[in-house]
Amino acid sequence: MLPEPKFVNIEKPVQQASVAQAQYLSTVQAAAYLGVSRQTLEIGRHKGTGPIYCRPANRRIVRYFLPDLDAWMQDSRRQHTSCTHIDPRGRS
Repeated sequence: MLPEPKFVNIEKPVQQASVAQAQYLSTVQAAAYLGVSRQTLEIGRHKGTGPIYCRPANRRIVRYFLPDLDAWMQDSRRQHTSCTHIDPRGRS
């Protein structure tokens, strides 16, 4: 009878990001999360219609806080095309 084979995990260990770091997304990551293009977020920043963002230290770096992206999506909900906002009580 042959001994049972031993399985060895040869994958590299994945480094875990801290909770705070994982909640901040780049423009590309935020666009993928929201299902929009990077350009949509850039135009939204320019026009002031996009989600809240921050520019830490370096003015070329833009980061989005995950809860702000969720809040922006919730605020963007519409019942129909002529509606400008959904009232939380269910009235438009």
